[in-house]
Amino acid sequence: MSGSASDHCYKAIRIAAKESSKALARTMHPEIENKNQQQMLAYREMAEDDLFTKQWVKVELGAEEFPGYKGERIVCAECGEGINFRREVLRDGRTLCRACAGERYYKPL
Repeated sequence: MSGSASDHCYKAIRIAAKESSKALARTMHPEIENKNQQQMLAYREMAEDDLFTKQWVKVELGAEEFPGYKGERIVCAECGEGINFRREVLRDGRTLCRACAGERYYKPL
């Protein structure tokens, strides 16, 4: 993995839900017709290894991912808003916020 000099590497555990747990729930409680109720009961009874896969992983995180990060603030050339956490977009030599770059995550009312 690549990263800047300010990035840090950490050990973490990745946990993912197993799709097979749904089929196992059906075999454990076929008498329950409601799938949601069937799964909720079976999931309380299943062993963790039947519900989840676990894997040790290496995760590289930049300083901006941590609480209290005070990073460089850049001003959007279009709307003048401040842009934090390296979220700027370079378009045609201009520095834009994601909204002005056409990557808006919200819809104005």
